[in-house]
Amino acid sequence: MASRCARQLGPRKSLVEKWNNPGVPRLPDHKFKVVRRSMTLKLQIGNVLDASCDAILLTMDGAKKGLEGNIARAFSRRWPEAFAAIEDQVRYPVPLGMSVLAKRTADWEEDCPFSLVIMASILHHIDVLDDRQKIRMIQSAFEDAIAIARRFQMRSMATAVLTGGWRLSDQDALKAMLTVSSRQLPLLGSPDGYIFFTVEENLKQAAQIAEDAGVAVGIAFE
Repeated sequence: MASRCARQLGPRKSLVEKWNNPGVPRLPDHKFKVVRRSMTLKLQIGNVLDASCDAILLTMDGAKKGLEGNIARAFSRRWPEAFAAIEDQVRYPVPLGMSVLAKRTADWEEDCPFSLVIMASILHHIDVLDDRQKIRMIQSAFEDAIAIARRFQMRSMATAVLTGGWRLSDQDALKAMLTVSSRQLPLLGSPDGYIFFTVEENLKQAAQIAEDAGVAVGIAFE
């Protein structure tokens, strides 16, 4: 069964954070009635590409075109026209630790469910960062992604654990994301976050890590 993200929330408050990157295409600000609601976080079993969320977060090496992560490559195989349009919108290089967006265009396949694709520049092929720096890069990119989704009033955002392609454990990467989530949870207008896992045991471990960190999460096994 395809995993699905909740779409019951109302429009979001427009808010700009860290919005100085010229590679980020700007969408016009819309005037919506704001539904004041804070972020929720859910751990979900399934394929993140099957999520029915408003936005999806993918990873890349921002040094140049064509250095995307494994899930982004899977996205490109499933929706090649959409991914080509996404790459055309990204202006390289994208600094490490920054996220940029690509908005939906007429070139995207109709069955691609996402309104926004957010690309996180966290893949780094020169091993010069220590673990603390890697964690900071993951946190920075994830915080950027949430801010972008909030600005464009996305109600939900899907992602996998952002390990960054480094020798950094899934547990440490998840803890870094939970740290950001704990700061974003009280903010009005943040998108609901769905972190996807393909292995049930990994989801259970993630739930325990979240509990130990004091971060409230929902859990969905299908």
